[in-house]
Amino acid sequence: MAALFFSFVLSSSFLNLPSTSNPKHLLQYFPDWTQGVVVLETGDTVACTLRYNQMVSEGLLQVIDGQNILTLSVKDVKGFFFYDATRKRHRQFYTLMVPLNTNVRREMFLEYIYSNERVSILNHKTMDLAHSYMEVNPFKQLVPVNKQYLLNFETGDLTPLSQKSALSLLQSKPRSLRYIRENDIRFKKLSDYIRVFEYDSSR
Repeated sequence: MAALFFSFVLSSSFLNLPSTSNPKHLLQYFPDWTQGVVVLETGDTVACTLRYNQMVSEGLLQVIDGQNILTLSVKDVKGFFFYDATRKRHRQFYTLMVPLNTNVRREMFLEYIYSNERVSILNHKTMDLAHSYMEVNPFKQLVPVNKQYLLNFETGDLTPLSQKSALSLLQSKPRSLRYIRENDIRFKKLSDYIRVFEYDSSR
């Protein structure tokens, strides 16, 4: 787990910005500038002023270095952390290889949502089509979307969040399946997954 998540190297690099009919999304940072911590590929941990834009495909992280603003690439950064005063909670982002389809994987910043000793739920928020069938629409427009993933600690595999993938990661499967049936859990909400994982990891 620690090997997957902790290590970081500052670099000024170019990121691929998505073309969109609403360019203002590319300029929106959240938070705008705040104190945080970045872990570098070198293993160094740097306390700095940072800002983050989730509306770029892999995520756009910038830090202030003296009089300069540096853009950090997912190739260099393994994680960054800051306190979100608006939501009143700490937020954690990690660089992981995300499966975009059967043949394509790309490194992206994913936000930590939940974990127990076996699995983590992570979220990727970016600009994308609301539905895959819209790819053939000549008037298609990108909108903010959230895509959740499951990280299997034992194998290091990252898979899209689904009922099937969640059930495959249960430790006490017969017991947990009975709990799911008795409580009529439909896996329609993120809280359903967390509820099941919490029960599965309880003793």
